[in-house]
Amino acid sequence: MFKLPGYLIAMAIAAAAHAQNLPPGDGPSPEWLLPRNVVNEALVRSAINGNPYSLTELGWMLDIGFTVPQDLEKARQYYQAASDQGVARATAKLGLMYLQGRGVVQDIDKGAKLLLKAANGGDLEAQNNLGAMFEHGFGREPDHELAVQWYEAAANQGDPTAQYNLA
Repeated sequence: MFKLPGYLIAMAIAAAAHAQNLPPGDGPSPEWLLPRNVVNEALVRSAINGNPYSLTELGWMLDIGFTVPQDLEKARQYYQAASDQGVARATAKLGLMYLQGRGVVQDIDKGAKLLLKAANGGDLEAQNNLGAMFEHGFGREPDHELAVQWYEAAANQGDPTAQYNLA
């Protein structure tokens, strides 16, 4: 009988909640697959082994306190490790931490550079956030042409928020 490795199940559960942008405690219940502690342990093992996608999902879980106590410093470390391995989603999340000063000293320039790197890597959340930064002039003068460019990039990937922002 074929058995999925635990880290794949853990990643699927975390990714499903992440993709739905669910607040802490409102995510899908993994009890029908495995007890929550087993899921978290499998994800941690995978992250310790350097899996960049597990690092990203564990960072996200620590970032918002999803099934684990919130720890922004550890979230930053996991995002950084995954970003160093080229995961655009992790780079975007790290950029947002710097833009907002969440768990780090606020650094708008560093945050914007990280978002730009993630957006160029295809991350639609980063593309949409850059659109908003350019539209509203966050940390710089407004540039509506660049805002439209980044909104379109995210909208072309099916991002409903970017599609709304273009309407």
